[in-house]
Amino acid sequence: MSESELTEDEQRNAIITTITLDISNKHLREVPKTIKNFSNIEFLYVSTNDIKVIPDHFFTSLPQLKWLDFRHNLLATLPSSIGQHRQLRTLLLQGNKLVRLPIELGNVPTLSGLNIADNPIEYPPKTVLQEGTQEILKYLRLELQNESQLIPELTEAMEEVHITENEGYLGSGEDEDTRVLAPIKRISRRKNRTQEMASPLNNRSATLLPRRRENRLSTSDTIITTKPKIPKRRKNSNQPIQSKE
Repeated sequence: MSESELTEDEQRNAIITTITLDISNKHLREVPKTIKNFSNIEFLYVSTNDIKVIPDHFFTSLPQLKWLDFRHNLLATLPSSIGQHRQLRTLLLQGNKLVRLPIELGNVPTLSGLNIADNPIEYPPKTVLQEGTQEILKYLRLELQNESQLIPELTEAMEEVHITENEGYLGSGEDEDTRVLAPIKRISRRKNRTQEMASPLNNRSATLLPRRRENRLSTSDTIITTKPKIPKRRKNSNQPIQSKE
């Protein structure tokens, strides 16, 4: 039997458990071709092998996949077809040879866990990678949005801006005069939440910043004016009221 094929016991185990398949540390050089026969798999462990390529059909063949462990292999790329997946939650890629993450990864709406440690990744930039999973996905989704490739459900999510209880405004620079409002279609107020959006002027990400209340008014501010008090005149009297000293 080829090293890239599942043994009868492994196939039987996958059928019995229906959702989990562990083929870690099997000296595999390729993803087993028979794996596509188990479209019900939700948890797949393929770590510590010698796999260099994930086939294009891999993610479309396993639509129920929620957890994928590909740590410590020889992967240099990820297929763009990963962007078609709608269930994947956790992707473990530590210890491979990845140089770039495909922007299509940002189209996986359910992804919340991403381990890419010990890879020579150049894209996204290190400044983004250091911020963690959500910032990486946000960066990729902005790239997809710029190329009009972001799926509709994520497009709506990117248009929603979460504002702190203390109102804020969006900006793209440290100088207060350079801060501009980005396009907003829906606004929801939530405590202690901020979100970055693309600045319409320079394509840099704009971060929600605290509002400086002094000398600044917005459409949400209420302007109250108070008329100065005028001394009353006595009825039927032409004499002005003497002010008290």
